[in-house]
Amino acid sequence: MNTSPSMSPALHSKMWWVLWVNGIMLILGGLVLVTVPLMAAFAWLYIFGIMLAIAGVLGLFGAFFGLSHGIHSVTAFVGPILAMILGVLFVDAPQQSAITITEFAGALAIIGGGALIATALGLRGHDGWIGVLGNGVMTTIAGILIVMWPDAALFVFAIFFGVQLIFSGFRMCAIGSRIRRFSASHHS
Repeated sequence: MNTSPSMSPALHSKMWWVLWVNGIMLILGGLVLVTVPLMAAFAWLYIFGIMLAIAGVLGLFGAFFGLSHGIHSVTAFVGPILAMILGVLFVDAPQQSAITITEFAGALAIIGGGALIATALGLRGHDGWIGVLGNGVMTTIAGILIVMWPDAALFVFAIFFGVQLIFSGFRMCAIGSRIRRFSASHHS
């Protein structure tokens, strides 16, 4: 029994433009990251650090609230405290934070790129499999470069995510176009 909500086919076919808008926003964000990587990386880390610190403070309030209501768990305090520490580190030492995050992202990119390549090979012969393969190859190469040259962390970090956003944006636009073509051919 399927209890999840679903959109009607008519409504779904009219939503192609949402995918297009999302895709264009991803492409624009990716272009910003690729064209001004240093500024984008510092801005991202600064904002992310502030968000983590705020999340930590709010989490501590929640942990104290739980404590006052009979919930006695030290683990309720661990996450918020770690979030506050990471937030302060990201704001205070953005370059070292960027290097650490970038090396971790490089390792994940190698794994994710390999998964995309495997997925593309499994989809061989279907529409769009070459795009997935290209994304997988680019992601794997970017991951290897990140791991090999961590000194270029800020640039590689921003460029890697910029390329990812650009590819994802084009994929979103392609999916939106397919939905539009499919709905137009079935409603005419």
